[in-house]
Amino acid sequence: MHVVRHAERRRGGVVAGILSTTSTSGIYEDAGLTRRGATLLMGGVPLAEIAAGAGTPAYVYNADIIRARYRALDTAMDALPHRICYAVKANSTLAILRLLRDLGAGADIVSAGELARV
Repeated sequence: MHVVRHAERRRGGVVAGILSTTSTSGIYEDAGLTRRGATLLMGGVPLAEIAAGAGTPAYVYNADIIRARYRALDTAMDALPHRICYAVKANSTLAILRLLRDLGAGADIVSAGELARV
């Protein structure tokens, strides 16, 4: 459990970041998150809309960003014989595994359960 001290709140540490309207960090754009006014969007879809439809908590992934990152890595390795393998332990969500499989990724597995998922 993390205890937020009053002094941290005064510095803005609690709300600074993606939920802050002043956030300019490129890491969020790299993940496919953008802002339209006070609305936070993933792949052009308002996260509030996703939360209203799916409930919370919800895990939201941007397939276009995953494809782009995979292709960038694959292209960077073009000069070498290679196979990109995804560590299933990192995220075993079936939709993510299918997406990576369809891109040509192999799977790094450590259990029969992970093998069954891929």
